[in-house]
Amino acid sequence: FSDKYIFRTTGDRKMKESSSCYLDTPLMATDLNVIYKEPRKDTSNLSKFFRCYDTLLITRAFFNEREQDITGKYKLSKKYRDLNNKDFCDFAIACGVVASMPIVRQSCEEHYKKENLQQGRDGRKGRRTATAIDEDYIIPEMIHLLILEDIDINRLIWNTLCKADSKILTARFRPNKEYDIREEKSTLVHILAVFSWVPDKEGTLHKPAKITQELLPSSFQYDNRNGWLTAIGFAEESEKATLEYRKKKESAIASGLTMENFEYLNSLSTKERTEANAEFNTMLKKKERAKEAETLKKQQETVPFHQGLDAAFRQNTDPISLRSSTSETGTSQNPERRRDKLGKEISSDIGNEPSSETRFAFKSIKKWKGKNKDVREKLRQWYGGKCQICGETFPQHNGEPYFEGLYLVSHTKAEWIDRSGNVLCLCPLHSAMFQHGSKQVDTDIASQVLAFVPQKSGGNKNAAISLTLCRKDETIKFHEDHLIELQLMIQESLKAEDTP
Repeated sequence: FSDKYIFRTTGDRKMKESSSCYLDTPLMATDLNVIYKEPRKDTSNLSKFFRCYDTLLITRAFFNEREQDITGKYKLSKKYRDLNNKDFCDFAIACGVVASMPIVRQSCEEHYKKENLQQGRDGRKGRRTATAIDEDYIIPEMIHLLILEDIDINRLIWNTLCKADSKILTARFRPNKEYDIREEKSTLVHILAVFSWVPDKEGTLHKPAKITQELLPSSFQYDNRNGWLTAIGFAEESEKATLEYRKKKESAIASGLTMENFEYLNSLSTKERTEANAEFNTMLKKKERAKEAETLKKQQETVPFHQGLDAAFRQNTDPISLRSSTSETGTSQNPERRRDKLGKEISSDIGNEPSSETRFAFKSIKKWKGKNKDVREKLRQWYGGKCQICGETFPQHNGEPYFEGLYLVSHTKAEWIDRSGNVLCLCPLHSAMFQHGSKQVDTDIASQVLAFVPQKSGGNKNAAISLTLCRKDETIKFHEDHLIELQLMIQESLKAEDTP
């Protein structure tokens, strides 16, 4: 009887074939009336749909009908309820009368990521055989239904998915049994995830990720037993926000804030929180001023420049072993285990990535005045960017030679020492060695510098300072003008120390 015109429908005396009919109350509660009660044609939301298409690369297979029509079906006549209702409904369904929203299987050819699914070894698709798997799932005319933004239709989709087999959540493909099965979220899941179709209690439609279970109206019962809500990303943004809140809370408590204070601050209104922040900032400024006063007091007690210079050239360290903890060849001891462990860690980090806004730390800070810009220019003129120890440099992207200006005594100790005589022109390696390695000189460094006599004044020695750097004898070579400036700085420092 599936192709026979044997069924009476509501409001039509002509008999209909089963494929053009559907069941609904009073014969069977299916809610299909919300779709098929009349032929539909809607164009009001097409622009929204096409924007979705542009963004999500949904294939044209989903909207190949030129008219956005929802095909009408005919509701079976209520007169059939006079028959044995269950037996009649079973017979009608067996003949092909629609009794539920259909979820149909289709080829992965229509999938928005078909290239990923069909990619085989070395990029080849592989020959199809009888052992091929090619399955994707969709609700017919689904996009057209969602465009209508009809809550009754959306409820029918919701309830249909709650009862569906979990297999419809996944698209699967392989050309033959020699290939691994490749999987992606089904087209059905993808469309449901990107459209705004889930209502809140006020009737406003949201994308699944932007709404939570608490906001659902009573007619949208939360049921995730088959995993469909997880698959479409339901409440994902809320869960991420909750995770970020938990991280903020842990951070606040770790910084010394009590649980009660954190909860109190979080409960404040925007206005109250602004006032609390203002009071807190006032307190911070008071503490900063007190700290600045303490810093100034310590600066006034700092050692003279010539003593700080001597300390800069003396730093002993105990010998340490420089052997690597890995094998001499640098090979991994267990690459597969290492790869598996790191893969899971990186995947977890990506999944828990916080929003960019939460990665900022706002602090009230004090910054020292910038360094004297003339210092680098002087060093460049004297040495052309080459290291005073090894004579090496390299060109930067802009063609300028790279060098590091290393202050012998920090420019923060006093403003007057922020000049080229207090700075060395070094390559990155020797700059790091001078800062962090061991250093030793045989004589008082100030005496070495003060003993220098320029050649035109009768001197016969090169402008240089000898030292042991990282247990290797080195010489810091100076332009005479550079060493003269350092001499004068030491002399003035000695005078200042002797002045009452």
